[in-house]
Amino acid sequence: MVAAPLHASLSPAKLQTTIDYNKRITACKSGQKWQTALALLDELLACRHRPSVVSYNATISVCEGCSLWALAVDVLKDMDGRRLSPNIITYSTCISACGRAAQWQQALWLMGCLGDRGLQADLILYNASITACEKAGRWLEARRLLLRMRDERVQSDVISYNAVMSACDKTGEVDLAFGLLEEMDQERLRPSVITMNAWIGVLGSAFQWQKALEVLRGLKPRHLQASIVTFGAAVGACMKSGRWQEALSLLEFLPSTRIEANIVTCSAAITACDKAAEWQRALGLFGRLKTSSMQANTVTTGAAASALGNASNWVLALRLLEEVAHANGKADAATSNAVIYGCEKAAMWRPTLQFLGDMRHRAAPPSIISYNAAISACANCGEWEHALALFAQIARQRLQADVVSLNSALSACVDPGLWSLAVDLLRQASSSRLTPDILTYSLALGACSATAQWRPTLALLKEMAAVQVQPDPASQEAALRSTERAQRWFESAQLLQSLTGSLRYLRGDLS
Repeated sequence: MVAAPLHASLSPAKLQTTIDYNKRITACKSGQKWQTALALLDELLACRHRPSVVSYNATISVCEGCSLWALAVDVLKDMDGRRLSPNIITYSTCISACGRAAQWQQALWLMGCLGDRGLQADLILYNASITACEKAGRWLEARRLLLRMRDERVQSDVISYNAVMSACDKTGEVDLAFGLLEEMDQERLRPSVITMNAWIGVLGSAFQWQKALEVLRGLKPRHLQASIVTFGAAVGACMKSGRWQEALSLLEFLPSTRIEANIVTCSAAITACDKAAEWQRALGLFGRLKTSSMQANTVTTGAAASALGNASNWVLALRLLEEVAHANGKADAATSNAVIYGCEKAAMWRPTLQFLGDMRHRAAPPSIISYNAAISACANCGEWEHALALFAQIARQRLQADVVSLNSALSACVDPGLWSLAVDLLRQASSSRLTPDILTYSLALGACSATAQWRPTLALLKEMAAVQVQPDPASQEAALRSTERAQRWFESAQLLQSLTGSLRYLRGDLS
């Protein structure tokens, strides 16, 4: 059986039958006492009473209520060793536990076990499996389950379609979502407000904000009452398309519907203003939050700071960070990174370095995003020594550099023509299992061309061919510039021929 932390006897006199144990296990669900439930099942196995399928189902139900899907599956597997046959309730509860944790593969595996047991999946079990796929964004698997219901003549309901529609919302599958609405009409299933919320979300993910607002306006004729989730989806659709005016209009309209705005809708509206470079309005919305009953969260403050950062207004971003730190004791990483990003855009490398050093005391520890922005700020200001020092510092901070870090460091080498350092960085990337992209090679070639280093240039082009990275116009221009500046006319001619052809020349010997 599954090991439980409780081993002491829980009921020597009062629990005299299996039914008594079953009742006590079932009672554990209300208090989420999964340890007690497991201990009771272990005690039942150890005494003269024989546990029943109901005993196991009750224990699995407690695990499901606590979102302990792995324990639920373990309890089910233990039934086989006890020569007890799980029933449809056992599988439904187990799949529901997997659904809560988005464990779609486990849910489908359990579905596959039904045939071996001679069991037929019902509506509840199918809906639980579809929900597991929905939570993991596995729209294709959710759709296949819906089609399988039809093949096995299990009547789907609105919940079935809502779950598949929500999976489409996560991935922006507009055509499938529209087809689902048509199917619901054919099966005479009336869409609920949950269905329409997901449909608005799908349209938002596909940047079809106008249609999303049409769906919102069409709820009343359908006799559906919009909720704050509905308006949140609509504001989110406007946000994804950068339609800040429409997002703000929806917020202003909310009081007339007697629906109170929440932190999600406000965060989406602030982000919409950020996307449209309307930092004053983003800051105004954030200011209104502080005077309302809503508590600004990391998403909201991050969005407001991002708007200021995008506007290169690092001074106000820093002030916002200080307010957040004063209110919460410590600022979050998103807000801190937005300040650094603002310094980077404003080409203020000194404040960037100072703030990065202070982050351990006044904010969350620097992340790789923090370092990438700081390296870029130094590179943009021609401070290549600081940029390369920061890149080297990443490993010492036990952070994993990414291709953005590498490219930011390489960009510092281009203008001063530090080709040797650029090539060294590229070699370090290979040993660190970083995969260079076209920008990586283009920057390294740019550093070589600044000082007419034609041999390293040709070596880099050969390496690009070996790893199947196709030169883009920028890297082609940098390579040709190297050979021309070195007055290597023969190599220039061959290089021009290869770049306009199929790179066959690059796969041969370059000397």
